[in-house]
Amino acid sequence: KTPVLGRGLVVNNTLQTYMDVKGPRIGLWEWSHIFPSIVGVKPKGSQTLIAGLGGASLYKQIKLLEHEIDVIEIDNRIHDLAIEYFHFPKDKDVIIGDARHYLKKTEKKYDVICYDAFLSESPPEHLLTMEGISDAVLRLKKDGFLLINFFGYINGEEGYAARSIAKSILELGLNMEIMPTPGREEYRNLIFVVSKGQLPIYTLSNYMEPGVKPFDAWGKLKISSRKIDLFNAELLTDEKPVLPKLYRKAAESWRKGYNEIYAKKLFAN
Repeated sequence: KTPVLGRGLVVNNTLQTYMDVKGPRIGLWEWSHIFPSIVGVKPKGSQTLIAGLGGASLYKQIKLLEHEIDVIEIDNRIHDLAIEYFHFPKDKDVIIGDARHYLKKTEKKYDVICYDAFLSESPPEHLLTMEGISDAVLRLKKDGFLLINFFGYINGEEGYAARSIAKSILELGLNMEIMPTPGREEYRNLIFVVSKGQLPIYTLSNYMEPGVKPFDAWGKLKISSRKIDLFNAELLTDEKPVLPKLYRKAAESWRKGYNEIYAKKLFAN
């Protein structure tokens, strides 16, 4: 492939955002195109909440859909960096604080809620317990859905954490599908699609990004909940905060894989 001049946001020596500096594309990772393509089933004017600003790629992509967007970012330094280096608009209000606290306090309802919150390689466990997922679902409109970005493993020991998230979602009586991005488990992401009603019809997406062919291979990727080994998993609750222990091996493999791919490309010069 032709090399692309990119800019990365690195936290704790882990790449958080990778954007195209000169070209028309916004995000340069597979998941960062599929994620807004799912959001794109919702029409112009929809209310979308993004938990986790990072380098603002997802915000800029969803902005192409002309949604009304609220953003929550726990670290004000990330907000400052997004403005200085990643072209995030200075006049856009960002809620600086914890996403779950916001969800418990607000009365606003959303068409889409995006959990894209990673601190380096650590997804915040309190958002992914049964109670944390319930807090998000309560803030969804009737036909709304929650998207959760997570490590790409679903099988074996590395996939135990993702299977436990899936088990916890289904235990709540919610509908769920998993959309893995293309590629091997150690290099991909899983996007959990969660709804209390009908799941999105992905082929209705109207997401278009300059320089990128619209994604249309939904059937090849989608993992049904019926195909997940839920026996070899556990329920995640606030009373038993074990998720960091469960995803430790996945996080180590993920960090190693990303560093192998991007360290030379980003830091060689």
